[in-house]
Amino acid sequence: MDSEIALKIQVIRRVGASLRADDTSAIYFLKRVFAYQNEDVKDAVAVVLAVWSHPEFKQALTDVAAFVWERENVSVAMVVPPCASLFLQSLGNSERYLQQCAIYALVQIGSPVVSDLLEVLTRAEDNGRGFAASALGRIGDPVAIPTLTNLLRDRKKTIRDCAGAALARYGSSALPAVVEELKDERSRMAAVETLGWIGDASAAPALLQSMQTANPDRTWEYWKAFQRIGLNARPFLLEAMQDPYEFRRASAVRALGALAGEADVPLFLTALQDAGRFGRVRVNAAHALMRLQDASAVPALRAACRDRLADVRESAVTALGACGGPEILPDVIQRLGDSNFRVQQAASSVLMAIGKAAIPSLEQALSDPTETVRNAASKTLRVIEEDVESPKRIRMYDA
Repeated sequence: MDSEIALKIQVIRRVGASLRADDTSAIYFLKRVFAYQNEDVKDAVAVVLAVWSHPEFKQALTDVAAFVWERENVSVAMVVPPCASLFLQSLGNSERYLQQCAIYALVQIGSPVVSDLLEVLTRAEDNGRGFAASALGRIGDPVAIPTLTNLLRDRKKTIRDCAGAALARYGSSALPAVVEELKDERSRMAAVETLGWIGDASAAPALLQSMQTANPDRTWEYWKAFQRIGLNARPFLLEAMQDPYEFRRASAVRALGALAGEADVPLFLTALQDAGRFGRVRVNAAHALMRLQDASAVPALRAACRDRLADVRESAVTALGACGGPEILPDVIQRLGDSNFRVQQAASSVLMAIGKAAIPSLEQALSDPTETVRNAASKTLRVIEEDVESPKRIRMYDA
């Protein structure tokens, strides 16, 4: 615990020691502190507020302290102290600080109360399940790992999140059980998030394999997991970029995009030339280049704007807008006449983002032989100029 947190806790305890029943300003202060501080400070505030609002907590917390002292000094296993029942019941209380105080007390009791907390987790309608999971995570007894892992399949997201956060505290010891949950559709996304929190790079191969069959709309969760794991996952991703299976290569490129720096631009330029027939590698490479915003990618992105697949062209146009300057305008304007509506929209969005600097090129496009280009150019000009009295030369092309 750093000195700043220790000082905050000391101040909170002093406030608590002098707290009167009618001291509303101090209560307001403590509740504000409770909302914004870290776990250790929250514990300190929760204890003060619990004792202030529920006098029976004072004796129960004293009993917990005596139990812990005796266990540590006698060095023998002990049964669950009677005071634990109050804290177990308080996990389901509607007052958040009472729940936090209960977690703190149960964590102090430790392993003797694990079986009771596991029983709380089996009560489907018990509001305290998420807080029981949090307490188990802080206690750290490995016997709870299987039950916590099963909660990753729970129908309530809040419970899944609490279970994932608890498992993350176990670190690598929870890894095999969580990786196994990637195979279950009910728990897959919760397992992905939990693996990101654990941050162990050895989970990278399993994440990549799972990512290949994931719903495309959910791949950002894998992206976030790799981002949390960090550069230790890089060797696994570089190896996967050479895989013969296109979707494995695409997953690796997408994941590496979360970790990449300026030195990785050549990797993504190579991936932009990938020959995969579904184009997923090229799409993800364009996304990564868009994030890096490196001007050296402009020539390759220009070429990708003419790819046979609309998804690749759309991604390339958007990336071109992020990486290039005025020199990209002809390529982007040409995409206004693309055969795919999404590509047209992407090109229009890039031009709107460029703003007034794109006006001369758009005015030239008003005389383009392609009607689609003319119509799109006129609409884009009107948005950029924000002028209801637009010149006749623009208005005449409105569709």
